[in-house]
Amino acid sequence: MNFEEMDLDSLSENEIIKLFNDIVDSGDTEDKLHILASCSIANGHSYCKSDRRLKDNITDNTSGLKEINSLNIKNYIYKEDLNKTPHVGVIAQELKTIFPNAVIEDEKGFLSIRTEDIFFAMVNSIKELSAKNEKLEEHLEIVINKLNRLELENLALRH
Repeated sequence: MNFEEMDLDSLSENEIIKLFNDIVDSGDTEDKLHILASCSIANGHSYCKSDRRLKDNITDNTSGLKEINSLNIKNYIYKEDLNKTPHVGVIAQELKTIFPNAVIEDEKGFLSIRTEDIFFAMVNSIKELSAKNEKLEEHLEIVINKLNRLELENLALRH
């Protein structure tokens, strides 16, 4: 199969996964798949449409540190990989309990993950940690100021 560019808007999620899996299973590394539905791959980089004009039902995502701390990162090798290439990632069955919308099942019952859920939870986690750090810096400044005052008072009492 040689896919230079294919419009996938009319395909279901499972059909897209099957198509992708067929390409991967073909072993032909020269194949190129350009997804025009919401994301595309060009020059080795992926791009996803994110224009506000293309979106409905926009709400804040609150996944963050709690969810990220619940993830179990694993080292593994795919059973059918003859080269025994080591990988790092998550187990879809475990991820489904934390990010249910990030896991889909193909027609054979195998699970695939959508990593953007994890990525944006990490962004929220960084924001949470940044806010906590700012509060700690404010408290530290207060403690340092009190310590400096006490040292000055102590010095004054000695003389």
